[in-house]
Amino acid sequence: MLRSFAVALVCATAAQAKDYYGKHFIDYMHGSERADNEYVHKLVADRYAAIAAGENVDPLTIHLVPHTHDDIGWLKTIDGYYSGVDQDIAIANVSKILDTVIAELIVDETKVFTYVEMKFFSMWFYRQTESMQDKVRGLVRDHRLEFINAGWAMHDEACTHFDDMMNNMMIGHEFLLKEFDYKPTIGWHIDPFGHSNANPRLFAEMGFDTFMFGRLDYEDRDQRLADKTMQFVWKPFSESLGDSVEIFTHIL
Repeated sequence: MLRSFAVALVCATAAQAKDYYGKHFIDYMHGSERADNEYVHKLVADRYAAIAAGENVDPLTIHLVPHTHDDIGWLKTIDGYYSGVDQDIAIANVSKILDTVIAELIVDETKVFTYVEMKFFSMWFYRQTESMQDKVRGLVRDHRLEFINAGWAMHDEACTHFDDMMNNMMIGHEFLLKEFDYKPTIGWHIDPFGHSNANPRLFAEMGFDTFMFGRLDYEDRDQRLADKTMQFVWKPFSESLGDSVEIFTHIL
């Protein structure tokens, strides 16, 4: 989906939003992306320089993860995002994403894909013929179509009550268990702005073994990149729970 400004519903431009919300909020949103770009550019430049100087450089492994991030309502309604109407508001058509991705997976056994939001996936799946549904089940069995997070939506962590977080995940996972006998094991929060202790605790106690997220304050990201602490074991509420609840965490 569009990686644009999250308060576009109430502010037409980033300039207006900056006046409305204050400078730090804008820096928080765009700073992490800027830090990522600067880090990658420096990494590549340093490697080129080392190679040019005749140094032996270890191969750089790049992981490409084809995945979705389809908002369950934001600039458009759920049906608007699914059907693709109002392209002038947001260039998004979830049904076409699934049509083309599934078709490509069926014809090319070398390809894989990861889907995240069960509201949209269930809308698409229940509109398919029995034959197509069976083909999709085959893709899941072969681990070429995988599901991560797999809540009804990717819930917020700041404003939601833990009951709502649990219900969101439960509804999505019930769909996967019913149709595919599938249990996700990876938490995937690439869009929520800020992360609470409650969420990794919930994910750990759900049986997730990994939690990946994308957004954090750009100064925190800069420090973690410098310290090489983008991966850690999160022990939520460790003051009371100790080591009884923990989850491996990776910042994208």
